[in-house]
Amino acid sequence: MKNIRSLPIKAGEFLLGKAIPYFFIGLADVLVAVLVGQVLFGIVMKSSFWLLVLATSAYLAVAMSLGLLISTVIKSQLVAIQWAILITYLNPLRFFL
Repeated sequence: MKNIRSLPIKAGEFLLGKAIPYFFIGLADVLVAVLVGQVLFGIVMKSSFWLLVLATSAYLAVAMSLGLLISTVIKSQLVAIQWAILITYLNPLRFFL
């Protein structure tokens, strides 16, 4: 932790540096899944490819922002995991929407 704090970068730059690779890995994951669906299973995509990329990017950005928010607010990893499960899987608002 001392090595990280001694770096000449700001906190926002550090968080972006941690998040950007996972964003592109998630985007590549979705693109591989679409390609496998088309090639192996013959699923035809009737929508725009760029709309899929845009929607996937928006979803990944929101999901990663939520994860970064939880990890910066809560100090314990165990409690952060419990909050992430509570917010994402066990969201009580989904029953009312």
